[in-house]
Amino acid sequence: MIFYKNIELQRAGNQQEGKAKYTINGNEYFAEEVAINHYKSLGYKALWTENTYWWTLMSLFFWDVIFAETRGAVSVIIGGVQIELEPGDERFEQLFKQTILMNGMPSDFFTPEFYERRKSLLKNKIQELQYSNLEQKLSDSYKQNYRRNCRPIENWDKYKIDELLISVQRVDKGKLIKILERLISDFNNNRAGLPDLVVYDDKDFFFSEVKSEKDKISEKQKEWHDFLSTTLGLKVEIFLINHTEVQIKQVKTLYMPSSKEVTVSFGYSSSTKRVEAIKFVQEQESYFTQGEGKEQIHGAKFKINENDVEKLYTILDLTSGWKTQKIEIDGEIVKSTDLRNSLWCFREKTKQNASSDYCKRREYDNKPNKFGCRNIYFNELENEKWQDYGYIDTTKGEWIFDNKKINEKLEEELNRVKYCPFFEAKKARNLIKEIPEKINPKIDKNWAFISNDYDKWFWHENRWLSTLGKTNFPGFSVMVGVQKLSKKEINEAIQYSKRDDSIKISYREPSIKAKQKSGCFIATAVYGDSEAYQVKMLRCFRDNQLEKRIIGKLFVDVYYNVSPSIAEFIRKYKVLTCLIRRTLDVIVKIIEKV
Repeated sequence: MIFYKNIELQRAGNQQEGKAKYTINGNEYFAEEVAINHYKSLGYKALWTENTYWWTLMSLFFWDVIFAETRGAVSVIIGGVQIELEPGDERFEQLFKQTILMNGMPSDFFTPEFYERRKSLLKNKIQELQYSNLEQKLSDSYKQNYRRNCRPIENWDKYKIDELLISVQRVDKGKLIKILERLISDFNNNRAGLPDLVVYDDKDFFFSEVKSEKDKISEKQKEWHDFLSTTLGLKVEIFLINHTEVQIKQVKTLYMPSSKEVTVSFGYSSSTKRVEAIKFVQEQESYFTQGEGKEQIHGAKFKINENDVEKLYTILDLTSGWKTQKIEIDGEIVKSTDLRNSLWCFREKTKQNASSDYCKRREYDNKPNKFGCRNIYFNELENEKWQDYGYIDTTKGEWIFDNKKINEKLEEELNRVKYCPFFEAKKARNLIKEIPEKINPKIDKNWAFISNDYDKWFWHENRWLSTLGKTNFPGFSVMVGVQKLSKKEINEAIQYSKRDDSIKISYREPSIKAKQKSGCFIATAVYGDSEAYQVKMLRCFRDNQLEKRIIGKLFVDVYYNVSPSIAEFIRKYKVLTCLIRRTLDVIVKIIEKV
């Protein structure tokens, strides 16, 4: 359940930008610090956790799964094409070690495939954790892996082991595992939005999301709050500072979907359920009746929400098929079957006590859907594969969308779910607005034509290639649609046209926290490429070894003062470049063994 708290404080003066600060007894505090002090005054303890605390717990509990040597863990570039090595490849083990050393994560960590490829491993690990002493598991993993390079753990010293154990000791084991499972199952999308604080004492434990006057609750935060409170039954408190009544109401509205009112009434019927139906509506506070005898009408009003949905279905079932049954929403007469179909998904969500995750994943494969509703079926838009709702202009070589037909299809789908209180029609309509008038695979990146025999043709380096490796383009006249291709499909097709077998580690930079660092000037001058494997290894050694030691930091500082001029000198003399390269090659080999 979501709780709300609002306190009034004096905002610190002369603040133009940055995080809000407040004055208490002459001292200035950030909003989160204000909340921590407030909870302490009530006898609680509080820890500022946000996202990184839970990233650390996830990494420590699932360490061996994250760093498992499996397909997708190593991605290399061969001839300019990104390839995922299989574990059986003789190059896999060495390149895996280098990938982890450089990236602190497997190559596919931020992709949806990460979970799919390790689903069995994660299932086994979850079962293992359910039957384990989690405190001991966490302590052991912390000792074994402390200071090792792990991308989600930004700072090993941010949380002590005693602080990490706070949640493990106080949250039900099954619920704690569910939190970590939601994180690791889709880390790229779920890593943000966790509450600011955990608040606890000897008996209670709950989450607190802190918001100053101008702060907004993001969609990611709302999803986590919903998951923690609805699915897990954990308390989440929204801690507001200096919010007006209007603002508080707006915040509460975010967590309470709009609830339409349904009026169900009925007259005389020979059904054996008539007496039961009358008794049921009479038990409702909203019961009403009109007329007498066989002309008498009985009815009641029901909200479309978690509390009333079963009551609504009960009266619909009792009066099913009656000629006198009347259902009305906002003055509109509604068919029972249409209402049932519209609310079927919502009813199931309520039965399962599920969070919004239930709505936002497709029913048939449990993958995220674009509409935020599992009951909408618009496969062309969902899969970005169009053979209907448009045509190929064979003269210009373009796919032209039939936007009128697309909008008609969408409105048909929206009409089916329009009574669901969780569905946001605006979001779906915005998706349609993003569809362009046309697609030209020569110009629009990653798009391909679909031919009559189901080949997919894309434009690469001034020629057409098919995903089946063909290069003899049959012409626009045999094309029947367009599809957006994955990087994997494109890379596999490009392999047929590449001959360069040199290998480089594919270095990914999906930042958790953006870090801008200078390049290695001398190494870049020697190897001619700032993204060369050797340059990356030297950067990695600088970041993970030298900069963590006082002498190393001094060396780095001196290096960056003198290296630009040395690098410029090296570029002028090829003999000197070759000599230094041999030396750096030896250093890189030594680093690889460290």
